Amino acid sequence: MRNVEDEGGVDYVLDPGTGDASIRLAAMEGHFRGPAFAWPEVVAAAHQPDPDHTPAERLLLLVPACADSSRPHKAVDLVAEALATLGARSDVRQVSDQLLNSRRYWAPCRWTYVDDALVSLGRHTYRRHGGELSPEQLRLIAATLQPAQNAAHR
Repeated sequence: MRNVEDEGGVDYVLDPGTGDASIRLAAMEGHFRGPAFAWPEVVAAAHQPDPDHTPAERLLLLVPACADSSRPHKAVDLVAEALATLGARSDVRQVSDQLLNSRRYWAPCRWTYVDDALVSLGRHTYRRHGGELSPEQLRLIAATLQPAQNAAHR
């Protein structure tokens, strides 16, 4: 989260763990960039072991940067379940639907594989083939976020 005066926003970045600079995935602010994730990646990332956050917390942190036109209908149920797990008690399906379908930053977009990297076909994404991220960075992002076979369809 950026909280510098006149420079607020939320950035989604990937630390490659190599000492290299972080890779920008999405920026949520007035000059938005994204989306950062396809639905199967959000589900897979939410279920990775994490000593600091539960799967429900991770899911809800990642959902705002996800836009996937192939998202399954049961995604609303999964997000509603996460909301309820964290204490929401009323209108959880409505809130879930709003979180998943908000067009404040971007509309749902298609994702495809190019050179072994999942890339977005959205106009404003960092994760675009031929954009500012190198093919190596795109492959690193895809490998890091690769969903397990059984998690991809949750």
